[in-house]
Amino acid sequence: MLHMSFFLYYAIAIYIFTFMKYFSFSNKKFSIFLVFLLLLNIFVFKNPFIGAATILALIKIPGSFISSYFKDSSSILGSYLVLLYLMSVGGIIYFFYKITLSISLLLIIIPLLFLLKKENISIGFQKIQRSPLLHFIFAIDLSLLTFLFLKRTDALLVSPWEITSPLFFILFAVSTAGILYQYSKQKNIPIGIISTHLFLSFSVASIVYALGFGFDGFIHRATEQWILQNGFIEPKQPFYLGQYAIITMLSHLTTIPIFYIDTFFVPLLSSLILPISFEQLFKKRSSLQSGAVYSLLVPLLYFITLNLTTPHNLVILLTISAVCFLYSEKMTISWMIAITAVLTHPLPGFPLLLFTLFFHLAKKYNTKKIQNIFTMILFLCISLAPAAMFILQNIRSGFGFPNIINPFYKIDHFLELFQTPYWYLKDAGFMLDSLYFWQHILPVVAVLLGLYGLYTMKASLYPKITLAMFVGLWVGAWFLRSWIYFPNVATYEQGNYPLRLISASILYLLPFIAIGLQQMSKNLPKNKTVYYGGIFFLSLVLMVSLYFSYPQKNHKSRYPGYNVTKQDISTVQYIHNQENDLEYTVLSNPLVSIAALTKYSFAKHFNTKEGELFYYAIPTGGPLYQLYGDMLYKDQKRSTMIEAMDLMGTDKAYFVLNSYWGNSEKIKNGALATADSMHTISEGNNEVYIFTYYR
Repeated sequence: MLHMSFFLYYAIAIYIFTFMKYFSFSNKKFSIFLVFLLLLNIFVFKNPFIGAATILALIKIPGSFISSYFKDSSSILGSYLVLLYLMSVGGIIYFFYKITLSISLLLIIIPLLFLLKKENISIGFQKIQRSPLLHFIFAIDLSLLTFLFLKRTDALLVSPWEITSPLFFILFAVSTAGILYQYSKQKNIPIGIISTHLFLSFSVASIVYALGFGFDGFIHRATEQWILQNGFIEPKQPFYLGQYAIITMLSHLTTIPIFYIDTFFVPLLSSLILPISFEQLFKKRSSLQSGAVYSLLVPLLYFITLNLTTPHNLVILLTISAVCFLYSEKMTISWMIAITAVLTHPLPGFPLLLFTLFFHLAKKYNTKKIQNIFTMILFLCISLAPAAMFILQNIRSGFGFPNIINPFYKIDHFLELFQTPYWYLKDAGFMLDSLYFWQHILPVVAVLLGLYGLYTMKASLYPKITLAMFVGLWVGAWFLRSWIYFPNVATYEQGNYPLRLISASILYLLPFIAIGLQQMSKNLPKNKTVYYGGIFFLSLVLMVSLYFSYPQKNHKSRYPGYNVTKQDISTVQYIHNQENDLEYTVLSNPLVSIAALTKYSFAKHFNTKEGELFYYAIPTGGPLYQLYGDMLYKDQKRSTMIEAMDLMGTDKAYFVLNSYWGNSEKIKNGALATADSMHTISEGNNEVYIFTYYR
């Protein structure tokens, strides 16, 4: 299977990268050979592994030269910049034209022009000191990844931890402890080891859920698939350009299906980019190459969602990276990252661009008075920018100026963002209550540690401008939640974006959380009890954070999320086969709707009085999904289905009910009394009931 083969190739590549002695080859002719091989694979072989290896080499070759320009001994930094170039330039081209195979080939070949300035270019891996412990760590992580791949499923799975045991977490903690112990002894751990451990942390859901994880990712994948086939999708929007461009181009060039590239893109990219970003940060503070290990702080903060490929999550990764490069004073690289972030998702990307701009200005005009002015302007801009961006988008979409509300009158709306989710039980026993208490206080601990890190650098510019950004994002979230109400945005989305801003605020503290942790470790007593106790504690909290990073199912947390299953795919296939002209509408839960989107893309839209609507109910606050809610939570009236038909202009409608839904038996009996017919799809522990209604 493709996903298992991908894993084996990944494991071999990481092992070579980590443990083999230095080797290199040089010759511009090799680049010509790679381009020829790429073309041969695209038009003849169509082998995804040849395609992937060729593209990686074509990125690495100019990356080696670019890295040498920045006086970096590895090629990873330069390869990262090549990737940023592909995302940003590709995104701009897509917005004004489209992404095709020809465009993709042109963009991947252009970086090879760097080789014209140099007679020879060497590519290779640096020789490192071998260690039995490093092999042991790699073997554990590889075993855990293998276990996840073997447990990959398309069945109903509320939490990925349902297929694991305590041994999985114990081995993860042992591997983490090995990394920390190796770091404490040698201060130099191969990036390949850290990358593999990060990939394990970020890829659990991507591996286990065979049909995909989350909700937003499905919509973006369907869009990317449409762009791959048609070059663009209308209407074009100035959003998500960077992700759509890079995913589509990689699929064109490697012949790997969109699903696999999209599913693993952010988890894999995060595991490669975070170590080099933190390494660059600590190069300013230490002659040792020790900073990469601090990238483990990212999975420690379980709410930083790098386990799913969406434009928002991609910009989270870019933000962390940009901030690290800013504080290492590599401004050119920071600007490239910030521009790419804006092209990928303006809402989190624009604050990063502002931060980069004012950081640059404050460094350039190095007087206390001017720095204070720039800091204040940054705070005001960040506080107002999110609300202003939403207002502009509201007007641009034809909904007019939103309602303005006194933020102090609605401050309770802002405070609701911090309430315990309704699916958490209050009393679940001492152990679980203590565990989830740690979940609540971990962000507070992280912020305090970041403030301590800022305090250790109080003589520099960093504390002022970082605090301005941190507090500004909180104020911006307050304004967005309490000051402005958008009548055309779903209730869920009203609170979702402000919460994203609050989560993003801690990204700007991450370098100082690392610095604060480093300073604290220096001040601890130098004895074996503290030494081994510290390693044990950090390994334990990283293990707990891994558990919190994904949906949980236990006596404390009754998370209401499910995954797309084989039954959902069978459901949309059954409905599709009943009437191929698609002159019908379907009221179903979000997972069935995105199963239809995955299987049949944007197959059908209806022009209605509410605008253009997808033929399946989508939970974006639209009227069709509201009618679906009426069928679930009110009486299962025939008149509700007739209203759906009237809205869409059809004579046929389906109501889909999954057996795992609350009160499903009662809803089923209610729908049976009003429907014209019912069909059941039953596999395993999940049944799907399809009710048909005719006008």
